[in-house]
Amino acid sequence: MRRLHSLSGIVPIGAFLVEHYVSNAEAAKGAAAYNATVKFLNSLPFVLFLEWGLIFTPILYHGLYGLYIWYRGESNLAEYPWVGNWMYAAQRWTGAIAFVYMGYHTYEMRFSGVHLFGNPGGGFWKGAAVI
Repeated sequence: MRRLHSLSGIVPIGAFLVEHYVSNAEAAKGAAAYNATVKFLNSLPFVLFLEWGLIFTPILYHGLYGLYIWYRGESNLAEYPWVGNWMYAAQRWTGAIAFVYMGYHTYEMRFSGVHLFGNPGGGFWKGAAVI
């Protein structure tokens, strides 16, 4: 389970992060370029499978199993206040904060407001409104 946890944090999440940066960088070219990217991504075959099978499920697994690992671990910062122990604790806290933020961000950008499958031209303004 831990190896799958590590793998799900590197391969699917890492690949999605790169794609996310590349597609969002299109916003620097203007609304038309960004909306064309949104339209292209929404036109991919099996887009729901791609989202759920290759993005949402690995992120959910990685986040929830990470919280489980944190829950099962024991904090020893009081007994051994070494840098490594602080880094371990910081990794857990920042992971939990990132997991909550990604849930909020996904809800706001994918599931609320303008539905981008039916209106890909609203992508740029939807993103600009959230910022």
